[in-house]
Parts: sequence; structure tokens; C-alpha cells
Amino acid sequence: MKVDKPLKKINKRKLAKKMDVLISKIVRYRATCAVPGCESPSLQCAHIYSRRNLHLRFDLLNLLPLCYRHHIHWAHKEPVEFTQWLYKGFPDRMAYLEVEKIKTETSFDYEGKYAELASQALELGIRI
Repeated sequence: MKVDKPLKKINKRKLAKKMDVLISKIVRYRATCAVPGCESPSLQCAHIYSRRNLHLRFDLLNLLPLCYRHHIHWAHKEPVEFTQWLYKGFPDRMAYLEVEKIKTETSFDYEGKYAELASQALELGIRI
């Protein structure tokens, strides 16, 4: 009787890093800074709720394209003002995130989420 070899264990850290790069490309694809009037061509992928919230880390509604200035010098240095702007400008998104952030995820399907992100990237023509 032939015994099947166990599937190779995924390296969650490496896969999470690949997913960070991929989702950043998706967020920045054909986008401008989310701050109205800003036309900076250099964009970063900014998380609304921390990347430590694993179930929100790769949720597109938890991410915004922001230029360096608005990401680092506003969102991080003036978090109260930035948060107020988010609630005013994106009320539905913030309501969704408020509900989602209190959920606790006991396990996270890294491979499934990567496949989902890869599919979205390919649909947009983003090179993986």
C-alpha cells in the first residue's frame, strides 16, 4: 500500500509578505491619492486598521491609496484628524470596518486569500 506524503507546510510569513506586496499593487493600481485634490503620482498602500488585525490586513475596504505626505505626515502624525476625515468621507466603509474589527479569527486561510488576491490582480492585468 502506497502512503501519500504529507503536503508541504506553507510558510505563513513568506506568504503574508507576498500577499502584502500583491495587495499593495492592487490598491495602487490606476489610483490617485484618496485625499481629494492631491495629484501625487507616488502612492503607498495605507491600512485604516492595523495590519495586526489579520482578518482585516488583506481586506480591500481596510486599505486606501495615499501619497507619502498624506500617509506618513497626516494619517500617522495626526490620527484623530485623519480618523474624522475617514468617517466623514467613507461612512459606509467605516461602519463595515467597525463591525469587522471586533470579530476574532481563530484561523486564517493564507492560501485561499492569496488565490483570491492573485485572481483579482490578474483580472486587472497586474503582474504577480
